[in-house]
Amino acid sequence: MNQKHIITSLLFLLFPLFSWAQPNISIEPIYNNFNQPLALTHAGDERIFIVQKEGKIICINTKTEERYTFLDIENLVSTNANERGLLGLAFDPDFKNNGYFFINYTNNQGNTVIARLGLQVDNPLLASPASLLQIITIDQPYSNHNGGCIAFGKDNYLYIGNGDGGSAGDPQNASQNPQSMLGKMLRLDVSEATQAIPYQIPTDNPFINDPAVMDEIWAFGLRNPWRFSFDRNTGDLWIGDVGQNIWEEVDYVPFDAFDTAPNFGWRCYEGFEPYNTNNCSTSNAYDEPVVVYNNDDDGCSITGGHVYRGCSYPALYGYYIYMDYCSGRIWGIDVDGSDLGNDVLLGNLSNFNFASFGEDSAGEIYALGIANGTIYKVVESSALVGYSLDKIDVSCDAELGSLSFNSTEDDTYWSEIQWNNDASESLLLSDLDLGVYTLTLSGSNGCMLSFSEEINAPSILDESLELSMNTDGDSLTVNSDFDNYQWLIEGEIQTETGSEIRISASGIYQVNVWNDDRPECVLSQDMNIISSVTFIDGDQINILPNPVQDKLIIQGFDFDSDYKLDCSIYDLEGRKLLDKTIKTNTPLELNVSQLKQGSYILEIKDSYTGKSYIKKFLK
Repeated sequence: MNQKHIITSLLFLLFPLFSWAQPNISIEPIYNNFNQPLALTHAGDERIFIVQKEGKIICINTKTEERYTFLDIENLVSTNANERGLLGLAFDPDFKNNGYFFINYTNNQGNTVIARLGLQVDNPLLASPASLLQIITIDQPYSNHNGGCIAFGKDNYLYIGNGDGGSAGDPQNASQNPQSMLGKMLRLDVSEATQAIPYQIPTDNPFINDPAVMDEIWAFGLRNPWRFSFDRNTGDLWIGDVGQNIWEEVDYVPFDAFDTAPNFGWRCYEGFEPYNTNNCSTSNAYDEPVVVYNNDDDGCSITGGHVYRGCSYPALYGYYIYMDYCSGRIWGIDVDGSDLGNDVLLGNLSNFNFASFGEDSAGEIYALGIANGTIYKVVESSALVGYSLDKIDVSCDAELGSLSFNSTEDDTYWSEIQWNNDASESLLLSDLDLGVYTLTLSGSNGCMLSFSEEINAPSILDESLELSMNTDGDSLTVNSDFDNYQWLIEGEIQTETGSEIRISASGIYQVNVWNDDRPECVLSQDMNIISSVTFIDGDQINILPNPVQDKLIIQGFDFDSDYKLDCSIYDLEGRKLLDKTIKTNTPLELNVSQLKQGSYILEIKDSYTGKSYIKKFLK
């Protein structure tokens, strides 16, 4: 093995490379009263399954909190030594359709048994002990180092982690023996298991064409792989392999290297250090661990874990989590980073003897206290709150009503915020019908959360809401019905409280409206009114034709000299649409072809007299 790698890894252990995003882990007790829990997994739904050493599997529905015994095979399981018992559980990749799951236990003769079971016909919530089909039995020469972990990989094959058979120092050198299943990772195809043919060998197993090596073997050189797992995103394999005297190690195989026949080095090496090199190959024949740690600092045995792929704690996302059974120290490796050799201390969970980690269907991680029988949820305890919403509610600001949400974390964690098909943080109520609207939040790590809100009362907003002037031009009216009206002229509140106000002066007329059942949601509308102007010889000033077409002709002005008239056209909301100066010695005409059909106001300012003339016209 590479000595430079040893030094580098030791430096990482002494001086971890912390980054601003390094999480800080703590635990929260969530379920208790278990009897020596050793494993936790899921079946792809809201249930979690807790394996107890005695031979029982307890199921908990995390939504209803219902708890019941899923399987009881105590009569088949030997627990007469510290490392024996019901040790592992894995659900078939097609469990939802076939109802199969697999277990790893030591039988009453002390040997390892991998078995498949199904569900009861009359109650598919419970396992059927009578359906047990033995897949493979492996003789154990000693009572310890049974491994016990089983899991399906991304390739849908069953992986079995076997210890070296026990005692100390692998006295039989089983881990490097090509004709022994001990100290190995086995890889089996159990998709068509029958009594006659309980398993098949995957066609791409690395030694299938080597008569000197057992076909079942996928990897060599393990001492006691106490918990391995597959990254649910990448399919990569992570193994916590328990050391002999000094070094505990984490082994890693990326999914794209599954055809390389790994050899993790035991008993030739313990961690990076030579242990017993008799009959060993050269150092470069073995796959080095990713990281190691020394048992001198109150450590004793590694507990392998999982890569966190949940959505609750974004700072923890992408960390492989593992710990020491005796010291309670818990570490993480940033597997999405550039240096897998850099592990960081994330916390200290001492005093509980955590025998295993588990993962639910959402990717959240649990720690199992074997001594006190408590299941803990692993949480990220820094100031950053994870992917969660403080609340979602219908709210309105001073101008617009909207369906919106309040998020408790930095918005940069959301790569997409989408209400139904509208990718925005809020929806205008004026655009919505009654019903249920769903908000989907997509995180930068691929996590997605959905929340729903129901609009069960009509919105006060109406896209057709507008102020309109009556035909006499002396009042304004709101064209929709509301419970409350407040009128303002140039910012001054008026006494009128109904849907109509009489025009008393030029200026900005504003109305605020709201309904009693939504008093916080106020809609405002305003209109610029031109009024109280002086009409001089008003009967002499005409607009022809009226309604006009594309050309507006002004009549009634008779000047001997060349004067300028400033002409402006407004809509009924006071928006200026046209502004043009014409001379009195030219045809008094305006091109209004660009105006839509409707009512308009023409204002004419005489630059000679300084007076204004107002005429209303139609198009």
